[in-house]
Amino acid sequence: MGQQNLELHSRLGRQQTDERLRLWVDYLRISPSYAVAHQLAQGHMQMAEAKLRVEDLDTVRRVFDDFGNVWESSPEVIWDTQAFDLFGVMLAEPDLKVVHTMQAGIPTDEFELQQVIHDYANITRKQMGDPLTVLVSVPIDMDRSKLLKLFRGMLSYYEENRQDYENPAIPTPRYEFVSSRKPIRTLRQLLALIHYISKDPNKPQWQIGTELNINRAKADVLRKSRLIALDKINARNIMNATVSRLIKQALSIAENAARGFYISQNSRPEHMNQFDWQYISQNLSTVVQSTDEWQFE
Repeated sequence: MGQQNLELHSRLGRQQTDERLRLWVDYLRISPSYAVAHQLAQGHMQMAEAKLRVEDLDTVRRVFDDFGNVWESSPEVIWDTQAFDLFGVMLAEPDLKVVHTMQAGIPTDEFELQQVIHDYANITRKQMGDPLTVLVSVPIDMDRSKLLKLFRGMLSYYEENRQDYENPAIPTPRYEFVSSRKPIRTLRQLLALIHYISKDPNKPQWQIGTELNINRAKADVLRKSRLIALDKINARNIMNATVSRLIKQALSIAENAARGFYISQNSRPEHMNQFDWQYISQNLSTVVQSTDEWQFE
């Protein structure tokens, strides 16, 4: 538990446990407000025009100053060079492992215990990321209040006496989740949708939804030729509404990310209200995900 037993400024020490943070950069790449800040920084737009387009331009520019030109480098390079400064250091997830249980009244098998400790040291602890760890023998029949008091005392002792790194101060991240409710699969799917649309933004949304199998039942209806017109119209309307809703979600997440709020799909008055499809298509360097990954209910 606690800070991983790593040099704080090592490359490994920069790594984060939550892959959703890596997608922050991908959402900046599709944000129309961030695109304006990019054009301004490149000298391709005047300040007056930029302020007309983005109401809170100064906020977006501050984020741009931190993340930079996200189109020039691969996500991996951006992560390796900037993740530590932007998101701080990684903390090991609290993870209690029961190494061995000894039954009351049964003698300890010393050989078995040695084997269990050997497996923990060489397998289990490495799988946990080699965190600062303490092995404790706990009499679980003890009164719970006393047991909790014992653990509180143990944690306080190790916070004060740990020796796994020289400077125990953990840097405060400049950016962190305002919410982490969105699963990474959903975030990737929304990105894939925007990438896909940017190839041909004039394509009808119901057709996009059918090709990506966003609503499987309605996509099946739209693929069948021998159905009455009313069924197809209803299916198209539902597919259009579904794709439109997903586009709005992606836009809100991207616009909030450009202002330092992630993950948030709350719409704000200062957000730009539509994607710049041409800009995304011209500048996007990431590969669109396979549509096989789309599994909407």
